[in-house]
Amino acid sequence: VDHGRIPEFERDPGMGVSVIDPEGARVGNFSYAAAPQLPYVISAAFIALPTDGEWMDYRQARTPGALWLALIVVFGFLLAHRVTGSTLVAGGTATMLAAWPQLTFVSAYVNTDTFTLMASTGLMWSWWRGWGSGWRIRDAVLSGFFIGLVLQGKPTGYVIAGLTLIV
Repeated sequence: VDHGRIPEFERDPGMGVSVIDPEGARVGNFSYAAAPQLPYVISAAFIALPTDGEWMDYRQARTPGALWLALIVVFGFLLAHRVTGSTLVAGGTATMLAAWPQLTFVSAYVNTDTFTLMASTGLMWSWWRGWGSGWRIRDAVLSGFFIGLVLQGKPTGYVIAGLTLIV
């Protein structure tokens, strides 16, 4: 942000080829530039909010991760309740999701993982909602909304978006 230009892959350190074999041939390349950036843009918007201390920027950047985790728990509850019809099972599912150590760890820093999981959980809930109501227009729109969110998340979530064709 401070350098005033878009990074160039060949010129900037760390932006070029990540793996080079002993003969100098390019073997692989990795960059987040090709990945959708919506979760990062949302975190940046939280950083832009006014703060009263230097560490608040850091905390505010992590706020969306906590919001995604909360939505994962809510969508998990709704999905489990829709599938089983049991509030007890739905409550257990929500509790498990809220206390799952790996999920709480991943949601504690800025990334696309929890965003994609939130969108995927919401998409699966929208499927069950659509099936239960005969796929009204609003159910299809809701599923389309969540597909759009999944596609703006981590590319590994694209598989679940593709499963919508089967649903």
